[in-house]
Amino acid sequence: MSQVVMIKGFSVFADLIHVYLFLVNHGSLRHSLYCERERQMAKRINVMKTSTQIFMINYRNTHVTIIDHFEWTVERGNTEFEKK
Repeated sequence: MSQVVMIKGFSVFADLIHVYLFLVNHGSLRHSLYCERERQMAKRINVMKTSTQIFMINYRNTHVTIIDHFEWTVERGNTEFEKK
């Protein structure tokens, strides 16, 4: 069953262990979410930013829903967000 992970005000509904955010093309509207299952290789999820509202991603059988503003603190490399 899917879990609810709260990350910086976002609700991520997925079977996630860690969520990685990568900023692509230096501040463009395209972002990438990297989901890493326990003891498994990371799976890449592409996210298109449509303003700063609701994002819905369907990656195979994994459903991820991001609500609220798409404001992330992105540093060089990847930023790790722990599961609450």
